[in-house]
Amino acid sequence: MNKKLKIILIIVGATLLSVLLYFGILHPRVKLLFQTLRVCAVMGGTSEIGDPILAYEKYDVKDDSFKMIDYGTYSVGVPSHWTDQSDEDSIFITYGRKSTTDEDVLAEALAATGNGQDCSNMILLNRDLYESDEIWYSVNNGFERLGYGMPTTAYDSIRIALSMDSKDYNLLNYNKSAAFTYALAYRAGSFFLYDGVTSWSYLYEDENKCGYIHEEYREDYDYYRYTFSFYDPDDLNTEYTIVLYTKEKDTAYAIINSLEFND
Repeated sequence: MNKKLKIILIIVGATLLSVLLYFGILHPRVKLLFQTLRVCAVMGGTSEIGDPILAYEKYDVKDDSFKMIDYGTYSVGVPSHWTDQSDEDSIFITYGRKSTTDEDVLAEALAATGNGQDCSNMILLNRDLYESDEIWYSVNNGFERLGYGMPTTAYDSIRIALSMDSKDYNLLNYNKSAAFTYALAYRAGSFFLYDGVTSWSYLYEDENKCGYIHEEYREDYDYYRYTFSFYDPDDLNTEYTIVLYTKEKDTAYAIINSLEFND
């Protein structure tokens, strides 16, 4: 066997060995990469996942003139001149004020049912989400490495998904990337993505409640629309939601800040 043939055989052998290592040892990483790309594609791109949720900073906006509306599990304040606008056949209890130019149109309003939704099936560390103990253990380790806390509740699962940065993904760290990918799927389906131009999303946390605020300016109607999905700190698996339409941001902030769970 001549020297040239030996070199070719060595190169072919090394290539085959590399292929075997790639699909034998690194195969889970390859599978994970494609899974991540599929989730990113759902979000509108192959790599851009959007910016992390913003920190809410308007906790000091209050209005002592508000009247409190009791929704059963919680109470929330609204401007004193807002009145009950609920439709007879609707499950929503709505308070607001009518437009001065069109009595059939609500200019500002708060709508809610008072009922909570059990979201315990959304807990990212639920064992039944994963096809094997090995993957579940990897994801647990990955969330520890991501540093946003452990998603042992529905609230924390969504909070972590919305807080992640694209820099958190590193295919060389399988555990961290696995946790990132599973959380990313929750982010892809979330209402709380924002563009930073006409919409914004905020993480709200105080001693009485926690949750996420989506703020959107509707230029066609010249008002701000808010969706506030929130949790009682004593029950982070039950989600409640209120929807607000206001002309001024501070009105919405004061309403959100006034909300408190009843004993």
